[in-house]
Amino acid sequence: MTVIEELEAHLHPHYQLNVLRYLIDNQEGNGQTILTTHSITLGSSIPLGNLIICKNDKVFPMDEEHTNLDEKDYKFLERFLDATKANLFFAKGVIIVEGIAENLIVPAIARQIDLPLHKHGVSIINVGGAHWQNWAGIFSRNDGSDFEMKVAVISDGDIPCNEYLIDHPPKVYWCYCNDKVIIETNKDRFKEKINNCSCLSNPKKEELKEEHIKAYLSFLEENDKKTESTKTFKVYKNDWTLEYSLAQSCLKSSLLVSMKSAEELSGKSVSLPEDESNPYEMMKPFLKGLSKGTTAQYLAEMIDSPDITKEKIEKDEHLKYIVEAIKFACSRNQDKQ
Repeated sequence: MTVIEELEAHLHPHYQLNVLRYLIDNQEGNGQTILTTHSITLGSSIPLGNLIICKNDKVFPMDEEHTNLDEKDYKFLERFLDATKANLFFAKGVIIVEGIAENLIVPAIARQIDLPLHKHGVSIINVGGAHWQNWAGIFSRNDGSDFEMKVAVISDGDIPCNEYLIDHPPKVYWCYCNDKVIIETNKDRFKEKINNCSCLSNPKKEELKEEHIKAYLSFLEENDKKTESTKTFKVYKNDWTLEYSLAQSCLKSSLLVSMKSAEELSGKSVSLPEDESNPYEMMKPFLKGLSKGTTAQYLAEMIDSPDITKEKIEKDEHLKYIVEAIKFACSRNQDKQ
């Protein structure tokens, strides 16, 4: 058996990986090898199933026998779990976000409400899309135990506003049934819904009518995937997107200024609204390609200004989901859980 303590204390990252690769490639010949590390480079390079996380006085093996991850999850995480995300193994709290804009805005808001993430040992993990379920599975144990750390997910609700649906009516299966509108996006599920009535014998996918938008929004809300919260894991959602929430919040004026700066930096002409009075008009430039990341970079700088106060942010209903996620990850709102 070989025991190596803190390999990173003596070697440059490239040499760390060379040694690690040798140990993995010669595992059978070398027998059992135990390597301790605080290195995110090594943490992201060792197969997830071979990791054992030590936290306080407990150990958490990360193999399939002890987690609720399946083979597909391990393959997914093997592709995307890099050094920029492996700090979640060493954190006191984690905030999982879906994109670069949240990755920039959330720490800025945290600083403004006196909860800077670095001081509370909270890592923010940008998973680059709506794949947070795979990452959340890292913290799910099949024996019901937990990592004794708070994990908050900040996710877009992805339910568009009425104005957007009028401009961009989706293709759906729909019909009237006893004066009720039945709507579905999946043909088989639609057939099941109309099975007991003679509405349609051959359902077709047709453009949603404006008068049915209210029913469609109700359908989206009902079919939104619900994730069970625990004392250490919680999902925080907005209605549509981060930018739409910002466009309705106390940050909307700063958002418009940031959008203008992002447009100038890109050198591409995008039609921007004249003022911040209409949230949907504020959304249109992003729908047409204005960089969300560049805009967020400018906005994050403006959030730190004296004009944006802690009181304003904490009282804003449209920023509430972000504020609550930050407080949860920082273990500052246990009394509300």
